Amino acid sequence: QIGANAAYANGPFTVGLGYDKQNGTNVALASETDTRTYAGAKYMLSATTLYAGFMRRKNELAALDATTDLSWVGVRHPIAGKLGIGAWLVKTDVKDTPDEATLIGASLYYDLSKRTQAYLNLAHSSNDGASRQGVSSSVYTLPGGAMSGIVAGLAHSF
Repeated sequence: QIGANAAYANGPFTVGLGYDKQNGTNVALASETDTRTYAGAKYMLSATTLYAGFMRRKNELAALDATTDLSWVGVRHPIAGKLGIGAWLVKTDVKDTPDEATLIGASLYYDLSKRTQAYLNLAHSSNDGASRQGVSSSVYTLPGGAMSGIVAGLAHSF
């Protein structure tokens, strides 16, 4: 596996670029690759933070040869002390297939410390084709299905 990231910040604007490539896990699968190229940006507008990003993932595996584009936009805004709100829209498109997913959500968050945050997310996902995106990374719908849900948790940055 090889990867590199670079970021540039100037005042309220930050942009980052990245690349990651993973080869197969043994000699027999060495020609199989999973490659990600991504870019993201954020802009601080007073207390409000605006986010946007894009990632292209190319799987070249014996069982799967697919290119997937993932794009997102979001906003976060503190409302009182350590309490804040956010909203986001995420779009996933598997190229040359009908497989697409859209995730829209809103978040209420509370900063427990500089690196730890409690959150409550309300989200809705909708899918086309064989896409199965749910409202969190560990929950899936039936192919082409939709899902609404509430997700609560703690996030800690290292």
